[in-house]
Amino acid sequence: MSPPTATPARPTFTLRRRLQLAAAAAVVLWRRQRSTEPGYDGFLAGEVARYATLRRREGGLPEVDDATWCTLHVERWMRLVGQRLSIVGRQALHARLRSPLPAFEADPVRALELSRHPACAAVCAEARAACRPLREVAQEFSGALFGDDLPAFPAASRALGLLPAAALAGVWAAVALQAPALAVVPVAAAGLGAAAVLRLSAPLRQWRRTRRAVLALLAAGRALGDVARRHGLPLAVADASLQADMARAQARLRLSLVERIPALADYANLFLLHEAATAWRGTQRFRRHLGTLQAAFEAVAQAELLCALAAHLAQHEGVLTPVERTGPGRWFMTDAVDPLVTAPDPVCIDVAPDWRGLFIAGPHGVGNPTLLRTAGLNVLLAKAFGFCHARAAGLPSFELHNAAAGPDMPGVPPQVQA
Repeated sequence: MSPPTATPARPTFTLRRRLQLAAAAAVVLWRRQRSTEPGYDGFLAGEVARYATLRRREGGLPEVDDATWCTLHVERWMRLVGQRLSIVGRQALHARLRSPLPAFEADPVRALELSRHPACAAVCAEARAACRPLREVAQEFSGALFGDDLPAFPAASRALGLLPAAALAGVWAAVALQAPALAVVPVAAAGLGAAAVLRLSAPLRQWRRTRRAVLALLAAGRALGDVARRHGLPLAVADASLQADMARAQARLRLSLVERIPALADYANLFLLHEAATAWRGTQRFRRHLGTLQAAFEAVAQAELLCALAAHLAQHEGVLTPVERTGPGRWFMTDAVDPLVTAPDPVCIDVAPDWRGLFIAGPHGVGNPTLLRTAGLNVLLAKAFGFCHARAAGLPSFELHNAAAGPDMPGVPPQVQA
């Protein structure tokens, strides 16, 4: 007969120990969430292009056509910088490249100049930290600021907060007055509340996301303003009047105490219809501060794009040069390279003022598309940001477009013309 074996005692978890484990697990999850950032592919191409489309519709700006956009592989170059940007910065980058500003329009600070500044690393790191709440936004919201994507709520929705009170009053009256017929009041109130919430569920979801995205935009704008003032950058986001307007808009649109506590917010929306009853008032406040929100969007986009592009250029190993303005028809690039090609061969382009066109021909495989892409992409970057991947460059003011194959030219590949 074998001796009895002693079973190990199971550890006892006291309430204090359980609370400690729960707190440790919450800290681990919080740190993991803070260390995770959304990737570049978190947004569709149409969402990134939304701001450029709305801006072009309002201002009548010219745009780079689709054939030129695809021929120059602009999306590939955007990915090099877009990894550092929020949805706001990506939309600004797309807009600057898709509808370049008038040629050589001076920015307050050029990205190439900032990339060569001794404090570039500190400025870009602080700007990236300031935009962190904005990079966590997983929704495109420029349509609510510059378009008509803001959800609309009827003014009568303000009365939804009275339905829970009416239901409680009906229950009290039915019990206190011994009138069973009054029980229809809470039933009717509950039915109306459920129907209203079901009807407004999609607009409420969109308004919730838009509001949180705008609050993240305002928080990033105020933090970027502090960074710009601390380093003496003359950016629009550092303007004192804009900072004051953003502070007022942030105070008017901020979440209430009930909305900041997840469990309490769920119970308030379920039993008191809090979100549905306050949505109309919130959208009215949003519209009253729409001018401030639009200015904040553009100022934050400019500052974030500037710092991200400067950080990218500071790490770039190739040659970069600011572009100088030349006379009509004269343009040149010395040792220009394609930034999307590994170990590219530099090319020199020098066009006389009296030129009428440029025809490039040759057998397949000798680099005709690469030459066109080198010239076209550098011209596009010069028009948008004022720099080229070359040792020296000078360009006049001209438009960049693509001559695609047509019925008179079957099989002709796309060409970059000026």
